[in-house]
Amino acid sequence: MTVQNRYLVSSVSTTGSNVGILGGNTVAMIGGSLCNKTGNTVSVNLWIDPPTGSNTYILNNFPVLGNNTLTVFGADVKHFLINGDSLYISSNTASAIDFILSTVEGV
Repeated sequence: MTVQNRYLVSSVSTTGSNVGILGGNTVAMIGGSLCNKTGNTVSVNLWIDPPTGSNTYILNNFPVLGNNTLTVFGADVKHFLINGDSLYISSNTASAIDFILSTVEGV
């Protein structure tokens, strides 16, 4: 059975917010955007924390201009989370970034 989900992280922290993806199946991240709600450039980190091994960064101190939105997943870019992986996001400015992620599980 295919399950579609949406995950929202409002006001991302500077220490890292777990996006909150749950489940034991492989999860396809099919769409994801982050929005800088401030007028200043903010640096963003987005990474996968696997149950074993080192974190893998999708974005590492990536600058997002003020009042702009960045699409991270979608169109031709898809990534998978395998059983036990966690997705985290942080920024250098507290509460500056909102993040939305759309997933499909059980594909």
